[in-house]
Amino acid sequence: MLKTKPSDSDHIRDHVIRKYVESARAQGRARFSVQAGVVEREMRSLGLLKANRTPQFLSALRARKFWEANGLRLVSEQAPPTAPSGQSTSVVLTFAFVDREASPPPPPEPRAGIRTVFSRLRDMAGMAHAMYQRLGGPEKALQDERSGYAP
Repeated sequence: MLKTKPSDSDHIRDHVIRKYVESARAQGRARFSVQAGVVEREMRSLGLLKANRTPQFLSALRARKFWEANGLRLVSEQAPPTAPSGQSTSVVLTFAFVDREASPPPPPEPRAGIRTVFSRLRDMAGMAHAMYQRLGGPEKALQDERSGYAP
């Protein structure tokens, strides 16, 4: 099998994993942030990246490939108003570790005798099914509805 040379995007992801992801995970943090310009300068000083690769850097970290491989979720992306394209060295990406995020609290238990909106919605499930059956099925109902719009 042919070995392919790692791309600049691969180098970017590897550097961020080693320097930011693994560090934040070791410290037990739930979230961490990465600023494009800071990482780009770090990589240039190490000879890992050529100048002016901000769009490629951001693309590599915005990719689902990066998130899923590292158990991350992109929480926020902050860009200055002077960079409407979102391709600035000032862009800050904030990630959260999926396994460390607090799970949402369970819905509150309804008090005796009080019906919640959610229980009422569950009761309504399937109501349209009976109506469509009386009209001859959903396809027939849709066909009848469309026939009223014929030119």
